[in-house]
Amino acid sequence: MTDQELWSLSSCTPILVVAKDYSYTGYIVTVFKKIGGAQRCVVEDDNGRLFIHNASQLSLIEDLR
Repeated sequence: MTDQELWSLSSCTPILVVAKDYSYTGYIVTVFKKIGGAQRCVVEDDNGRLFIHNASQLSLIEDLR
């Protein structure tokens, strides 16, 4: 996913997070810019934990079907 695509997502969008050594499904909570301009989003997992990720770690669940 690109930064531009990340900004088009709404809250509660189902998402797959894939990092180097883990993956999980969750929901977008919010998208924001860091002070330096980098874009990030907060993803909530099924246990209610919140994680911050960049766009390259995310895929829409719909894209995987």
